[in-house]
Amino acid sequence: MALVREHERCRDCHEDPHKAQFADRPAGDACHTCHVVQGWRPAERFDHDRDSVFPLQGAHRDVACTGCHPSATDDSGLRRTIYKPLPQTCRDCHATEVGGLDRATTPEE
Repeated sequence: MALVREHERCRDCHEDPHKAQFADRPAGDACHTCHVVQGWRPAERFDHDRDSVFPLQGAHRDVACTGCHPSATDDSGLRRTIYKPLPQTCRDCHATEVGGLDRATTPEE
């Protein structure tokens, strides 16, 4: 096991801005898996297709991040982006009712 020097990890000095939303990832909440020190935003090491359970395919590639990842105020009064948990089925985001039946909408409608 490698020795970790004091203040070597981001969390040694910074609060987790994601409130443990990524703690269950294989790399845990290691900031460097998505971010670089030179610029926190955007998370330039993060690849949605590789690093998430929802690859951005088709029209989903053109949806603004905030279209799926809303912000919310947490218990401490800070605004945070919601990354997990989020809906993952077509019906979760596209369901509408027509004639008493649910049907998925498409961007063309």
